[in-house]
Amino acid sequence: METNPDGWAVLKISTIGNNPFYKVFGSWNNESWRLNSGITHIEETENEFRFHGESGSIYVCNKEYNHICGYSGNILRNILESSTTEIVDDINNLMMEVNNV
Repeated sequence: METNPDGWAVLKISTIGNNPFYKVFGSWNNESWRLNSGITHIEETENEFRFHGESGSIYVCNKEYNHICGYSGNILRNILESSTTEIVDDINNLMMEVNNV
């Protein structure tokens, strides 16, 4: 199943004693949000990233529209402040890591 969030961020989630894992935080109309099941593969086109998830879903994310605000922004801030989670800024490096390039 493909989904096209209006806003998005890739999160690096770290746990003690384990390798970090990565998830897409997707936002729709800044009113609803979802975390994908975990990134297994990333494809890149001229205008978008396609993040494949463990559940089989694909988050199709526009490269130019990756900001999150409003209600979804507050949720994301809470996640970042209350856990060992950070936003991934360099998608190209992540793509190499996830795709084992």
